[in-house]
Amino acid sequence: MIEKLETEIQDVRIFESEHDKELACAFIQGAVYVWIGANRDKPFAVRDLFGGANTWVWQNTPLNPLWKAYQDRGKTPDEAFDLAAKAAGKLLKIVLAKDMNRRFQVHKGYVNSYSWVAEE
Repeated sequence: MIEKLETEIQDVRIFESEHDKELACAFIQGAVYVWIGANRDKPFAVRDLFGGANTWVWQNTPLNPLWKAYQDRGKTPDEAFDLAAKAAGKLLKIVLAKDMNRRFQVHKGYVNSYSWVAEE
């Protein structure tokens, strides 16, 4: 659940199947839980979870269909990656909003980031 969310949640419809979307969301949720375990008090965004050294290593992950779908639509690799990263951001928001086990807060910026609100 995302506390005080003031923006709408946009669906991502680029996947070939709902199963591919569910796999991507499960992969993102796993990355969020790993981040929380290692960086409990630090906010995170998609670029923290899947950027940096992992930026071009989406092959053989459930996020690869995002990049591939945009490239199959004629986008250059850079354009496809940019669009896939934006779609991953939308998926992250979906995952956090649906998480009933944890609460998150949004930090607004050029790129929104989120942090876990630990139960007291």
